[in-house]
Amino acid sequence: MMKCVGALLVAVFLSVSAVAQDSPSAAPTEVVESPTDAAREMSEEVGSLLSGVTASMGKIATAKNDDRELLIDRLIRDRDTVIETLPRLVAELHRLESEGVEVAALEADTRRFVDKILSIIERRFAPRKSSISRLRAERTGASPEELLVIEGELVRQNRFWDEALTNYLKVSELKEKLGADASRNYRIVAAELGERAELRAGQLRVLARRIDNAIEDSSTLAGDAATVAGEKVAQLKRESKRAAASLTTILDLMEKRKLDTVEYRQLLVETTGEISRGALNVGVLTGLARDLLKRAATWLSDNGPATVVRVLLFLGIVLVFRILAGLMRRLVTHGLDRSQEKFTTLLREFVISMSYRAILLFGVLIALSQLGIEVAPLLAGLGVAGFIVGFALQDTLSNFASGMMILAYRPFDVGDIIEAAGVSGIVDQLTLVSTTVRTFDNQRLIVPNTKIWGDVIINVTAEKRRRVDLVFGIGYGDDIDQAERVLTEIVGAHELILDDPAPTIKLHTLNDSSVDFVVRPWTLTKDYWSVYWDITREVKRRFDAEGISIPFPQRDVHLIKED
Repeated sequence: MMKCVGALLVAVFLSVSAVAQDSPSAAPTEVVESPTDAAREMSEEVGSLLSGVTASMGKIATAKNDDRELLIDRLIRDRDTVIETLPRLVAELHRLESEGVEVAALEADTRRFVDKILSIIERRFAPRKSSISRLRAERTGASPEELLVIEGELVRQNRFWDEALTNYLKVSELKEKLGADASRNYRIVAAELGERAELRAGQLRVLARRIDNAIEDSSTLAGDAATVAGEKVAQLKRESKRAAASLTTILDLMEKRKLDTVEYRQLLVETTGEISRGALNVGVLTGLARDLLKRAATWLSDNGPATVVRVLLFLGIVLVFRILAGLMRRLVTHGLDRSQEKFTTLLREFVISMSYRAILLFGVLIALSQLGIEVAPLLAGLGVAGFIVGFALQDTLSNFASGMMILAYRPFDVGDIIEAAGVSGIVDQLTLVSTTVRTFDNQRLIVPNTKIWGDVIINVTAEKRRRVDLVFGIGYGDDIDQAERVLTEIVGAHELILDDPAPTIKLHTLNDSSVDFVVRPWTLTKDYWSVYWDITREVKRRFDAEGISIPFPQRDVHLIKED
């Protein structure tokens, strides 16, 4: 088997050698300063790599073990470098052409490179498929040691086939960019991709049946037999995962050529349960829904009269769990009411609602399983729909996330006075999406939680006590001791002002036209505005009675009369 693989590799690289020897771009050129230097260097790099491949080919036939693997690795890296260099070369040629530089000779060389590489890859399609078929046949009756070697070689050959298709499509696109007719190449790659996709899809279906049978068999075994059965299930799952990854690669290539992949994408979702980007289209979702309805109809026709009993059982389970959910809601509400911990209104409603819905959802899932409905495909379809809805409502989900942060950190609660998102007022209602604020002039504002959480939140009523900051100015000709005495008497006489902390009354600033005192008494938060208004009114009344002036800005205007 390994000799056959070596012979195939020798055939590939002998063809690549012919490309290197026939290509005129590999010949040494005189180094001159010209706009085409970069393109010429890349062309020479491709020729040099192909010459290196030619030099290495004679060694592969006689090399063994590790030396042979190293040579093959070197050849693969050289091939990848050629595939990576060609797009840069084509882009450089287009740039030069747009600038009016003559690149006809370099374009001709590049087209020959492209045609030769496409020809080499085409010649490898049939031998590669033959090699894979032979390896799959050799697995029958092989010993565990031989099977391990065959599986490894089969994985490598499948990878080489996928890489060959990828490279063929990539080089075909380069051919089209060079102005050549690539329609034949596109037809070939479409046929190869379709054949490859059908093969991988069939393997996935067979593997899915084998995995189900192996899981069913392992459930009836015990001891060493169960261990062996478990290893078999794991091996089948690994093989299924490789086949799914290979099919995903093929489908991505098919979608680049706008080929139909709906059936294969649907198969991937059904067999793997994973939802990829390609599965998010109307055709796949419609197919999944259609299959689900078909399975439901088949199930009903097969079960006959038992369906009525199961439906009644379904309704009974849902009713029982609804009653249990109601009981749980009442128990949680009672527990929160008796708890000594302080919970916000939003947190209470969230915990109560989630406890109810979680039990109800659990009951619905149990009821569906009693009907014989497979929950996994249903959840997969709901996951796809949920992803699409979530993408469409991403702003709402952002508000939901902000609501969760408000729930967790509790910066305010219902009834608090807050300033946030450019609004101020009393919090009337909290949800996970928005906050309802009632302004002091009785307007209702519904603010998205994203705006509130993303801004500075001022909770005016969070603390039980607040300091009232006041500033009063007197004239420079007034007695500051008298003014301080009057202010102290006013503050001390007010019944809503707290003794602890003690109020602060100090001469604070010598302004342009006034001497300013700061008056900072402490009061309960609910009495803040009463104290503010009362002291302001009393200071004006007492200052007038005591003959203390309250200065205001004045200006003297002098008129000069000219003779």
